[in-house]
Amino acid sequence: GFIPFNAPMCLGAIMATSTPSILFWHWANQTHNASINYFNRNATTEAATDSDAFTKILMQSYIGAVTGAISVAMGLKIAINKYVSPPSKAIHYQRFVALPAVMTGAAINII
Repeated sequence: GFIPFNAPMCLGAIMATSTPSILFWHWANQTHNASINYFNRNATTEAATDSDAFTKILMQSYIGAVTGAISVAMGLKIAINKYVSPPSKAIHYQRFVALPAVMTGAAINII
């Protein structure tokens, strides 16, 4: 189910240029990734069955991934808008913001 559900989110993140759309699509993507990590966990281990400790680790990973992805996306958006001229060229470069943002969120979520 990863490709059919994640493809629209990735496309949305690539096409996002406004601040609300960037925030929404990266939040949605990292929420989807965190849910996949949760359901793919090894539920037979003691660490995965200790609900308080596991929930704390899961929430830290999720919050870190969402914060990292949104921070990279917004930081790159601001840098592109500041240093790239004309605005039509800046919008073209903003299409490439999604890749480093998603990669950052995924790396934080795994750690």
